[in-house]
Amino acid sequence: MKHTRIALILGLCLPLAVSAQNRISGWDTDKITSAEVQFSVPDVETTSFSFQERTDLDVILSFLKGVEFRPWEPDSLVAPEDRECHIVFQGQRDQVYLWSRSACIGKTSFGIDLSVLSDFEDLVGRLGR
Repeated sequence: MKHTRIALILGLCLPLAVSAQNRISGWDTDKITSAEVQFSVPDVETTSFSFQERTDLDVILSFLKGVEFRPWEPDSLVAPEDRECHIVFQGQRDQVYLWSRSACIGKTSFGIDLSVLSDFEDLVGRLGR
């Protein structure tokens, strides 16, 4: 009986721990009225996109909610990141930064898959047409 209770408690708490890693899931997205997305590469002009349409904002937020933000463990042997995406949402105080191997939401750093930045860049390029 004791093991059943422990298993039940762990089963109920596990989804909370997983969703807590992606802080975007806790945002009140209805308050977001626009998003400014900037892609930067050293020695290249910054590319900016602005989105106000609710459907575009929902696509961007849905993409970010689907990202697996893992606890970040810096590796001093890895070269510094040179590509950056900065996302500012009007109506939400936390800003999002994406690099090739890491991300930052507000003041919290995370590790992300290598494909996230390029996938997001493709998505924004399609929406920005």
